[in-house]
Amino acid sequence: MAEEESGPVFRASNRSAAWILFFVALGGAAAINANGRPSVGRGIVGALCLLVAFLALSSVRFKVRAEPRHLVVCSGGPTRKIPWSDVQGFGVDEKRGRNVYVEVPPDRKLLLPIPEVRTGKITADEAREQLQRYWKTHRHNR
Repeated sequence: MAEEESGPVFRASNRSAAWILFFVALGGAAAINANGRPSVGRGIVGALCLLVAFLALSSVRFKVRAEPRHLVVCSGGPTRKIPWSDVQGFGVDEKRGRNVYVEVPPDRKLLLPIPEVRTGKITADEAREQLQRYWKTHRHNR
């Protein structure tokens, strides 16, 4: 049995820059704390470096992928797999304009981390349309 093709995949296009930022920020934090206990000012800078490293690492994981059985969503934390039977549709957040969401029961809207939309490489409507088209052909698969 041939495996079905995956649908649209949206992930951070600047992943190499995020990895570089992660290692630089982590190295900065380590260098600040290398000489024993840092002063309050250096401790704050070190904490900010760790925060930047954490944000860079989580942005590497941003992903939305349509697969034959479910929608895979990762916003930097745990990966969620939403079965197509639970998806009620997709929309564009009118308040923010650059956010696509998926509607799931009970009347919840989950924002999708689609970097291409936030950076303007594609419009939110284009991303929504790609996901909606794939969902309509796979929503009855189980």
